[in-house]
Amino acid sequence: MDREAWLRAIGNGQVEWLNTGVDVSCDPLVRLPMRFTFKGRWHEIEQIIEVARDDMDANAETFLIRTGSGQVFALCRRLDLVKAGCWWWIAFRVLGSEEVICFDRRRRQMLIDLELKLLADGYGHLCPDFAIGWRVGLFARRVFGENGGNILAGCLSCASEALAAMGTWNLKIDALMGRHFYRLEVPGAGCVELDVPDELTWPDGDFAGLERQVSENRASILEIASYQIRIDEQISRILAATDQELFSPTMSR
Repeated sequence: MDREAWLRAIGNGQVEWLNTGVDVSCDPLVRLPMRFTFKGRWHEIEQIIEVARDDMDANAETFLIRTGSGQVFALCRRLDLVKAGCWWWIAFRVLGSEEVICFDRRRRQMLIDLELKLLADGYGHLCPDFAIGWRVGLFARRVFGENGGNILAGCLSCASEALAAMGTWNLKIDALMGRHFYRLEVPGAGCVELDVPDELTWPDGDFAGLERQVSENRASILEIASYQIRIDEQISRILAATDQELFSPTMSR
């Protein structure tokens, strides 16, 4: 999850501001940067982590890139519409973990249960829906014990992917049940219904607006970093909530 760690570092201000012009060599076909000059020598670009618009200039964009040496930079390009060219500069460099004190270094990490980390690594990312699915799976293990059972889920999302990876129960999806509503059916013993409150599943206020900007590729690199911090906060709320706070479970026959 290196991308998320770098975005957390940016969101937490763990950067060195440079704002210095550079020379850049681009791929002649796709016009993406391949290498750039910094401190008197060329640096090869190993990975383009993120591409974002510039929040001050509609003709500029930012490439969050990683070099072959592992350093991460915000490399910016502005199009010159008059001269049909462009100019480049480095906005900032993300500080390496060895450059920040231990307290700040921990803020780059999402401290979670090892099983959840392994599941998220296998799936490809960790998001609030995936965290909810994991919490439902933990609850289901306690309800089912060694006997197994059925889970009817009202959310075809990352939550169902987490549930599918966690247990041997039978998992079915019924989107008509409502978002993040789950029915755990114990053969011969009734069922337990779980209903996750909207405030833990639907972003609201400025978070919703920020999510739209990111999903529509209208966010700057700093806004994308801020969005990652907000996602982390929501995941933390889900993981810290008690079963009663998260589910309000009810028994039925």
